[in-house]
Amino acid sequence: MLDSETEKGKQYIQNEKEVADAVCRKMKCSQILMARNDSQVDRLFYRNEQLVAIGEIKTRNLSLHKLQKLGSYLITHQKIKMGQAFSSLVGVPYFLFVKLLEDGDIYFWKICDKDGEFCIDYDVKTTATAANINGGYVERENAFLSLNYMERLIA
Repeated sequence: MLDSETEKGKQYIQNEKEVADAVCRKMKCSQILMARNDSQVDRLFYRNEQLVAIGEIKTRNLSLHKLQKLGSYLITHQKIKMGQAFSSLVGVPYFLFVKLLEDGDIYFWKICDKDGEFCIDYDVKTTATAANINGGYVERENAFLSLNYMERLIA
């Protein structure tokens, strides 16, 4: 069973859908949900039958204040590398969208431009983090994104 199929996972999937809908309102576009829940990106965004962006969507039990105290946003480096590769292949920007549940606000980073070139700087460290939304721990390469590149999505 995928983590997204558990009760906790279903709540996160609902939040993911809400974020994708907000992105579509803001960008005046439509979305394609990936065929598998364990895909390396979460959404493709298109307008007038043309792809305009790739999106990775996360939900975190944080407020903006708590995120600022952390000093950066952590995401697996693998997600960043796969999104960058996809962006380079299809010729559209790659974005990370994060909903902070405690505030209800959505923030985003433009990770790559349409050529797959990075728009941000980030640090990579091997750290122990939660294996998934249902618990456990795993050691892996994580990217720490500067909050200086983060913007609030106002849909």
